[in-house]
Amino acid sequence: MANKASSNITVNVLPDNIKTKLKGVLDYDITAVLKSNAGDGWFYAEPTVTDSSAVLLGTTEDFMGPTTGAGNITTSDKIRWIVIKHTGTTNGTTKTNLGIVFTVNAGTAAYDLAEGIFLAPGEMVALKFASVRTVAGLTAIACTISDGVPFADGVSGDVVKVIVTGILTNMA
Repeated sequence: MANKASSNITVNVLPDNIKTKLKGVLDYDITAVLKSNAGDGWFYAEPTVTDSSAVLLGTTEDFMGPTTGAGNITTSDKIRWIVIKHTGTTNGTTKTNLGIVFTVNAGTAAYDLAEGIFLAPGEMVALKFASVRTVAGLTAIACTISDGVPFADGVSGDVVKVIVTGILTNMA
């Protein structure tokens, strides 16, 4: 399990009279890649999302595990498998009702971005990409929520703490 990222997902959908449960997994095994020295490595970060669209991962974050010593994450590193968790806080302790919207398409994140992915407090998403997505393309913004959906971009001073972890290909 040390070289495998794994998530188990269960979703209950549809009205009660026809409710169904969907179960699945989203795995990424880097064992073979590590043996070939292709550069895939683990990372873990706890960035803050603000009221201004910005790249989510800083270039001061280090690779972990087998790639320790490989240096810091760079904006050209490729995202292979990623989990983003909204902590429901501004700083790890102070609760927030704000959400976040992020994109992996190198665009400006906004509450109403068509390909934006929205997370409310406490929500989490795991993603695995078929094509190249870079750290530079992962942007996020804080947003206000109304009736369970993004309503407006955050205002000055709005912050949301998130946890971001996964596997990147080190391009440095």
